[in-house]
Amino acid sequence: MPFHDPFLLCLLALLALLLCGDGAVRVFVRGLWRSVPVVTWRQGGCHMAGFLMAFAALGVVGHAGAAACLVALALLFFGGGAAFRPIWGVPALLGYGLSPTGLGGLGLMALCLWAAGQAQMSRVGQVVAIVLLIGLGHGGASAHPLLWLGGSVALVAIGLLVELGRDWEVLLRSCRLLRPLMLLGLMEISRQQGLSIGVETAFCALLLDVTCQTIAAIWPFAVCLSIPAPPLPGFVVGWMGLHTALGLSGGTEGWAVIGCILAIMVMGLSLGDGMVSLREAASIQPCKRVEWGIGLIIAALLPSLCGFVTQWMPGAAGHRGAWFYRLPGGDGSMIALPLFWLALFVVWRGLSRGHVKTWQSRIRMDVLAVGMQAPPLRLWPIKRLVVRGQQHIGVVQSSGRALLSSLPLRDSSAVFWLVFLGGVLVMLGLAQ
Repeated sequence: MPFHDPFLLCLLALLALLLCGDGAVRVFVRGLWRSVPVVTWRQGGCHMAGFLMAFAALGVVGHAGAAACLVALALLFFGGGAAFRPIWGVPALLGYGLSPTGLGGLGLMALCLWAAGQAQMSRVGQVVAIVLLIGLGHGGASAHPLLWLGGSVALVAIGLLVELGRDWEVLLRSCRLLRPLMLLGLMEISRQQGLSIGVETAFCALLLDVTCQTIAAIWPFAVCLSIPAPPLPGFVVGWMGLHTALGLSGGTEGWAVIGCILAIMVMGLSLGDGMVSLREAASIQPCKRVEWGIGLIIAALLPSLCGFVTQWMPGAAGHRGAWFYRLPGGDGSMIALPLFWLALFVVWRGLSRGHVKTWQSRIRMDVLAVGMQAPPLRLWPIKRLVVRGQQHIGVVQSSGRALLSSLPLRDSSAVFWLVFLGGVLVMLGLAQ
């Protein structure tokens, strides 16, 4: 039983968190001594059985045949026929049982990607499929990381070609599925190249990504955590993945171009996932002030806690307490988001209603009187400066339009590809 592996221990902890927070499972447990609707009670029982199968599959990951059977049962319990098609699911799992670290692992990847991408499957079931894919595919990614990355991209591309004709939103939903696979591939490539800091940051980004998806499956409002805007955890995931890829391109020979391509892919996946998260957050009902406070606390502490857990990884360097005041990147860069959150909480606490009243009561009346008798500010110089700035901006815009009109860039697609090419060249320059 591979319970000594810190990677699988983290995934088992996420499954336990999902099990405790799944509403259908709680209804099933409550229905053991209360009367609940039969359909809801039956769904909760299926979810409970699916969780047990998922736990067992991660526990017997060393036995590929047993793990494949347990994955099939777990997907059947979670999604039924919509998540597991025996016509091609059985051959895929049979190939995984015969060659778990080779090409047979791609069959398991295809099966779990299909299950996680189904709109009919519950959000909890989708996260369980992602956890199973990462946990059982860890061996294949360790043996052949480039095959894992190339296979994942190819399978997602095939799925998009099949589904794009019916639903364009599939393109954005696939970003949420592909980003953990990219981070797992970056972690294993960094391990093979001897970059311990890259292994640490990639594992932290992977754990943070899956944890955010787990919390969002339990609490729908937590989908805001995946938005790639600082200082939210979604931005931390993209930032760590980007700098891990840049550290791989700049720290190892022969990986300059591939590392830059992986960095661009990670950031593109983060932006796509952010668009899906914004759309889902817009459809959620407004939350109470207590829920907002809980969400802010989770957003502030979650990256540091995931970094604290990554110190279990073999060969990890540094001390655990450093994660609570800075977050490292895979190329030696650092970001002080925990300190920013601390300063933000201090300012918010100081500007709360009770403290403002106490501060107002401490101000002496003579100081207020002197302030009331002070001459008013003359804002004409400021207004004149603003008007001059607007005039200069208008001149620059008119000259820019004249320059663009003389160039063959009226097609929006040409502008997009030029900007994309410029971004690639900038990334290549940063990696040198």
